[in-house]
Amino acid sequence: MSLKRQSIKGAFWTFVDIVVNKGAYFIATLILARILGPKEFGILGMIMLFVTIGNTLIDSGMSTSLLRSNEVTEKDYSTVFITNILMSLLVYVILFLTAPLVATFYELKILIDVIRVYCLGFVVNSFRSIHVIKLMKEMQFKKLTVLNLPGNIISVFVAIFMAYLGYGIWSLVYLFLINQLISTLVFWIFINWKPLWKFDFINYKYHFNFGYKLVLSAQLNTIFENIYNVLIGKFYDVRALGFYERAYTFNNYPVSVLSSIILKVSLPSLTIIKEDSERLQNAYKNIMQMAFFISASGLCFAALLAQQIVTIILGENWLQVVPIFQILCLSFIFYPIHSLNINILSVFGRSDLFLKLEVIKKITILIVVAICFNFGIMGLVWSSVINSIIGLIINTHYSGKFLNYPTIRQFRDLLPTILVVFATVGIVFSFLRIFELSNILQISFSFVLGLLTTIALSEIIKLAPYIYMKHLILDQIKK
Repeated sequence: MSLKRQSIKGAFWTFVDIVVNKGAYFIATLILARILGPKEFGILGMIMLFVTIGNTLIDSGMSTSLLRSNEVTEKDYSTVFITNILMSLLVYVILFLTAPLVATFYELKILIDVIRVYCLGFVVNSFRSIHVIKLMKEMQFKKLTVLNLPGNIISVFVAIFMAYLGYGIWSLVYLFLINQLISTLVFWIFINWKPLWKFDFINYKYHFNFGYKLVLSAQLNTIFENIYNVLIGKFYDVRALGFYERAYTFNNYPVSVLSSIILKVSLPSLTIIKEDSERLQNAYKNIMQMAFFISASGLCFAALLAQQIVTIILGENWLQVVPIFQILCLSFIFYPIHSLNINILSVFGRSDLFLKLEVIKKITILIVVAICFNFGIMGLVWSSVINSIIGLIINTHYSGKFLNYPTIRQFRDLLPTILVVFATVGIVFSFLRIFELSNILQISFSFVLGLLTTIALSEIIKLAPYIYMKHLILDQIKK
């Protein structure tokens, strides 16, 4: 199978995996939000910093090292497997012991038990980490999708049932924990891989030397991504954090669909062609333009119809989430491009440069957040937009050096998409101002009008990402 066809197949099944499995989780949280309310999601937002730090520490960046390595032995897999388990136990013990300090910081005692139970999922997840990596490296994304299904489906039904019974925050905790337990069991049953239970220090050193820089970078990223949760949770009430958490998640889900496809599929694909500079640049350009076309179109449309969507899905009690969501849309538009730039540095083995760039970006974040904090929650939200743009400039500058594709050229290639999206949003906005319709009809007619307008404008100016995507779809239909 050709690299292009293999990549398209991988992207398709990665998309299915994220839409079906993450989609199930996302829909479950929508239902749970309507049942539970902002307070419970505010509590969940308070522990996300520690949860995400734990996840990145456990992996130690070694999974990425395995994915980018051309030759991987059973000793490599077993060494990383043992490392992940030991790290998960260490991280859990640390979080278990520090849980009372977190509860004291937020002045919320229930956080002690929530952290200690929720974080058990780390330990469970570490037992299937290599199974997932092996499927990704072999580009068996269809199998990965199928094996993820049982855990997602069962945990969703259990969590919703618990919420109706009045378990509150614990329905969210067990949504995560049951998913990890069942998924790990399924992977061990249906994937024919067992560790050698042998630890090779030379292999460990090789993967650690590459991975630890990614871990440090990821930790910096995690801390600063969750700085908003910490500040809002500490200086405002738990409901305010609940609104921010939901707005962030609503943006993060569709973007994570794109970003996960880029991360999972582009790294092994781009690694194969990294010696062919022209081919690599073209591949990067095509992926970048398509990712931005999809993210910009989707998020701008969602921002325009945010009030209608929130009213229908969550109810009027959640309307305070609308302005936060709309501003965050501007920030998340660029996230898929951030993911692609990360992969370029990984392709060339420059985790050291990646760490350096993260330090630079975090310094700018501190400065921007410190200034914007004086303007309240909305000031903090706007700071995320500013930081996303600054991060994009920094990322594209350095990845552009490897690709001979400078930032100014990348931005110029994105400009036609921006014009098409803004024109479409303007037309749909005018339609909404003229016609008084119900929320459902506004969403339905706006979607159809927006889709037709986007297609028409893209055909007229021969928009590159649209034409490329159209040819990909037609090719698949013919086959």
